[in-house]
This record gives sequence, C-alpha cells and structure tokens, in this order.
Amino acid sequence: MLVALLAYLIDRIFGEFPIKHPVVWMGEYIAWFERRFWRDSVFVGALLALSLILIVICLSWLFVCGVGFLPHFAEVAVTAVVSSVLIAANMLYASVKNALTAEDKRAALGMLVSRDTAALDESDIHKALIETYAENLNDAVIAPLFYLSLLGLPGIAAYKAINTLDSMVGYRTDRYEKFGKFSARLDDIAGFIPARITALLIALG
Repeated sequence: MLVALLAYLIDRIFGEFPIKHPVVWMGEYIAWFERRFWRDSVFVGALLALSLILIVICLSWLFVCGVGFLPHFAEVAVTAVVSSVLIAANMLYASVKNALTAEDKRAALGMLVSRDTAALDESDIHKALIETYAENLNDAVIAPLFYLSLLGLPGIAAYKAINTLDSMVGYRTDRYEKFGKFSARLDDIAGFIPARITALLIALG
C-alpha cells in the first residue's frame, strides 16, 4: 500500500519520465508475435497473452528480487518510482484538460476517442470527455493501483500487459474475433473489481 501511494504521488507530481515506456515494449512484442504466429485461432491468441504475461511477471519478479538486497526504505522508494511508470494519472488528467481548453475541441477529442467527433456539439464533447476520462481512470489509474497494492510490481505489470493486449487485439473483427478473444475476456476479468471501485469513487466524487 505504501508503494502504491508513493507511486501515485510520483506520477501526479512528475508525470511521464523521458524513457521508452514499458507498454511500448509490450506493444512491440504483441505486434511481433502477431506478424510471426497469427492464426485465426483462440488457442494461438491465448499463447500470445500467456507468453507476454509470463515474460512481464518474470522480469518484474527478478527486479523485485534485485532491489530486495537494498535497505527497506530504498527498496520501497525504487519500487515506487518504477511502478509509477505504469500509472498514468497525470497524463490522463492533462489530456482531458487540454481537450477541454483546446481551440478546436473536436479535433482534440478525436485524439482521445475512437468515435467520429466532427458533428458533436459542445454538450456532446463534454459528455464524451467525461466518458473517456471515466473509462481510462479505471484502466490507467485505479486498476493498476489495485493490482500494485494487492500483488506488488508483478501484479501491476501483469495488469498492464493484459490491458495492452486488449487494446491491440481485443476487437470483434474478422482478424481478431478468435485471435483476440482470450485477451478480451482476460481484460474483462482483470477489470471487474477495479471497474466497480472506480464507479464507486466517481459516484462519491
């Protein structure tokens, strides 16, 4: 819980660090696997998901083992800094705020959502921003913090892998209906509890 709190504060204060984001590495692995092994098969899609999750859990576990030799305060601090990279509270807030204050709000909104924004009026734009903020609040902030608190660095890393898989292959299209089914269902399961926590926090807010 202390690591999660510190990670959240670090992200809110400093935002994104100028490094190649771990999610980018995950995305590159997914793209490579798809190019090399794609089949119209639930089984092959499951192999993609499980292999990526296993890789990120092993790497994060090795990191945890490595920093375990540090003094406790240093271990907590280093783990919090690394974990903060997998939280996007600062970036999400800034993105929505910039869209609200942009000169061309429709174009700015179009960078955040997949819908056609050309015909939206002011009220529709605000509704869409609230919806995308709420959805991404779960995916980018609450769920990562939930799994970080529950399972440590391997937990948040595994969740980000699942969420990245869903965002890249979890679509109901001819190409991904079977190949991405396992990833999409896994994301539904992983997000079930955090999404309800997010909804409760939004209601209280």
